[in-house]
Amino acid sequence: MALPYCEFYTDSAASPQPRPIQLQSIQPHASGQLSQPFSLTTSLTPLLVLIPAISVHDAWLVVLNDQVIAEFERNPIGRWLIELNSGSVHLFVTVKLIGTSLVCGVLSTLHDSAPRIGRLVTWPIACFQLALLTYLYTF
Repeated sequence: MALPYCEFYTDSAASPQPRPIQLQSIQPHASGQLSQPFSLTTSLTPLLVLIPAISVHDAWLVVLNDQVIAEFERNPIGRWLIELNSGSVHLFVTVKLIGTSLVCGVLSTLHDSAPRIGRLVTWPIACFQLALLTYLYTF
């Protein structure tokens, strides 16, 4: 049995009386508790925070281990950037953070304009980042 549900808002200080703006139904769970409809906004936002957080953490580990990172870095592009910059990690970290920023911008745009595509792209990237984090602390 669906129960009616109204949200109210006040559009200005001059009219303190709230007026209804949306009428929808809330379906009760098997436990009898009511729930609001699922929202993509709340489900993808943690992923859009997790992805850059792991990337920044990885960049910080590169900076902390800059003396030995050239021999332990597995990413061939990262190794090439380190060699290109005479063994310094600054170029590598800069390119990594710019790339992360671009990816987060694209994911955020997809999230807003095409939520289904955004979900299909964001989840695998988040899983890859979690695998990277696991790898960093396992090997």
